[in-house]
Amino acid sequence: MPISELFVEYCLIQVCEIKRMAECFILGLPQRSWSSLLAGAWLPRWAPILVIASLALHIHVFVPLLVRVLVLVLVLVMVMVLVVRGIIIIRIWLVLAKRLLKLQLTMGMVVMLVMGCRVRKEVLVVVTLVVVVVVVVVV
Repeated sequence: MPISELFVEYCLIQVCEIKRMAECFILGLPQRSWSSLLAGAWLPRWAPILVIASLALHIHVFVPLLVRVLVLVLVLVMVMVLVVRGIIIIRIWLVLAKRLLKLQLTMGMVVMLVMGCRVRKEVLVVVTLVVVVVVVVVV
């Protein structure tokens, strides 16, 4: 078998590995189970994009146009998944922050009614965090 055919076959195997890796990434499986391509390294969430992009740049001579287009589409899909996950995480944090602020205001009113005086913000934050931790541990 000529070297160019071996290299094309190797690249196709790598593309299949990357496809499997992307499926694991989209499903949210841990990074350690992605593939032997990443050698079990603990990498940040955007590492697969770098791997796929570098593979797309290195195989441009030997692999047909269709495979290159598929690899680039995979990169775009993964970028979109990261953006959507980021937006979801930011929304969750905003909702939690609003609820924590409401809880803090409620705790301030309760403490003010019980103690009959205003409470410093620092004390109120600590009381609110203790209540949140107790609720999380108990529930």
